[in-house]
Amino acid sequence: MTDSHEHRFIVIDDSKIDLFLIEKVIATNHPGAQITKFDRPADALAHVKTNENLPAIIFLDIQMPVMSGFDWLDEFEKLDAHIKQNYTIFILTSSSNPTDYNRGISNPNVKDVLIKPLAHETFVNLPF
Repeated sequence: MTDSHEHRFIVIDDSKIDLFLIEKVIATNHPGAQITKFDRPADALAHVKTNENLPAIIFLDIQMPVMSGFDWLDEFEKLDAHIKQNYTIFILTSSSNPTDYNRGISNPNVKDVLIKPLAHETFVNLPF
């Protein structure tokens, strides 16, 4: 993914405010990027399973009702490797709990664990 029009992002967060803030950070740095937002993790999982609009970078909130980010990752792990290989996942959390960080960073599907709100300075240094 080298050109901004090729960047595709999926943002999964139950907070409408956080979805808006992340969208603004992405749009500022990658004008024209395709940003798909989900406030229900199950809907995002269904979208990923369809294997459309690949590859994509996923920003995944940890603390969500019904299906947490960790629950979502457990379901993502069950997908075929040819689907999983198209996604780069970054966890977003407002938690300072080291257990959450360690659980996230130890997941083989997670590239990094980032603190919310996602700062411009953090975003521009991400290894896409």
